[in-house]
Amino acid sequence: MIAKIVTLGCKTNQSDSEAIAASLSKAGFTVQPDGEPSAIIINTCAVTNESERKCRQAIRKARADHKDAVIIATGCYAQLKGDSLKSFGADYAVGIKSQHLIAQLLSSILGQAASGQREQKTGHKVRKILKVQDGCDNACSYCSIYIARGNPISVSADEAVAQALRIKSEGYREIVLTGINLAKHDSGIGSLARQVAQASGIERLRIGSLDPLAINEETLGELSKASAFCEHFHISLQSGSDRILKLMNRDYGLRSIIGAVALAKSYFPTAAFTADVIVGFPSESDEDFALTKEAIAQTGLVHTHIFPFSPKTGTPAALMQGQLANAEKRKRAAELSEFANRVAARELEKHIGSSAEILPERESAPGVYEGYTRNYLRALVPSGSDIIGKIVKAKIYGNNESMLNAELIEIIG
Repeated sequence: MIAKIVTLGCKTNQSDSEAIAASLSKAGFTVQPDGEPSAIIINTCAVTNESERKCRQAIRKARADHKDAVIIATGCYAQLKGDSLKSFGADYAVGIKSQHLIAQLLSSILGQAASGQREQKTGHKVRKILKVQDGCDNACSYCSIYIARGNPISVSADEAVAQALRIKSEGYREIVLTGINLAKHDSGIGSLARQVAQASGIERLRIGSLDPLAINEETLGELSKASAFCEHFHISLQSGSDRILKLMNRDYGLRSIIGAVALAKSYFPTAAFTADVIVGFPSESDEDFALTKEAIAQTGLVHTHIFPFSPKTGTPAALMQGQLANAEKRKRAAELSEFANRVAARELEKHIGSSAEILPERESAPGVYEGYTRNYLRALVPSGSDIIGKIVKAKIYGNNESMLNAELIEIIG
């Protein structure tokens, strides 16, 4: 029987979906995106109201397209408001802590008897997400994810290393350590990353989003001992205004953000930085908005994920005074996007003339391959042979918007 998985949201959700897919394959299901599915698992997101809308839309579409399929909603939205999703077409809502039971549930419903493990269909094995942490207790005023995910829990260093060894044995070249709040890992995210990199022998290792305060001497010192660490940092920035950050219940300010980037560059001079930013938070003034622009400029972000503030029911921020009109939030988001793109273009130009190691992931046009440098800059590399999944050295000669153009020098391996 065919099972289809639809994933919305963050890398942690992607990792959860991969675990669900593995358990379904062991139970005898064929996990694939096409064909007529007997079951559809929709891994939902609740980070914004727009995210929830997309989840409801995905469930309605799944029901309309596959009237006889069993539809299971899981993930953060299902954890928080599972019963409500049944009215949109979901048959079952399974909480995050019970995702390991989805295969058993479907086998029971559909009478599927395992007839030997079937492999999930995959393409080239380039990058694999490894979930090493879940949960958060920061209680940011705009967020409900900490309610859905619960208190922080960590995968032990030994278990993370064991999983990394398995991933490498499967042929993957790169691992991304992910979690809801990596700064909460019991071992310290720097120490964990070093142990995983050194013990597994993986060629490339990345880490997911970090709060600015987690980019400190201890973390950076550990990361500097891992030659596989890819020098890219995704910062959970949110705002450049100390006043707004305090309203968000974030425990850092603009000075901490800029200091964290400067410290990271002292350890990794070629490091690149990306970030998440919320615009239009309640009572955000023109001055607050200008400070966010300043933060983007001073940190030299190569990409900025911009989210117009979305008041989540049940969160303190939804009840705050000074809610901005949707039109104003959209206006600021568009203005900030244009500004951030100019900053990114300026940063990309600095790489012209340099050489870089690139790991191609797909063929974007005949004979042209798209991949990422170690510091997570997207690049196009022409090649007369298939170089997907191979680490290559290339000379960067130009850039087109958010993409670098590079000339192949040699295939490293």
